[in-house]
Amino acid sequence: MQVLDVLRCPGLKVLRYLIENPDRYHSKYQIIKHSGVSKPEKILERFVKAGWVKLYYVPGFLRLYKINLEKEEVQAFKELFERLELVKVMP
Repeated sequence: MQVLDVLRCPGLKVLRYLIENPDRYHSKYQIIKHSGVSKPEKILERFVKAGWVKLYYVPGFLRLYKINLEKEEVQAFKELFERLELVKVMP
């Protein structure tokens, strides 16, 4: 059983997925598919408000999300996930 399953925290699952793929823009569908969180809207809204995630609008009502690795808190989670071996170690 993985640590995130024990904690039962969907926000951490979303954060993990975004941290694991920091150079890409992600649609809500991709986040749902890869994080396993069925309704990430409120989580993403909180992350955007906190500045942890950047939101990009694409014509046609598409929203794309990208992790903001410049935030100190996000860096701390990245380091924690790496220590727990929940994400691949990135340069």
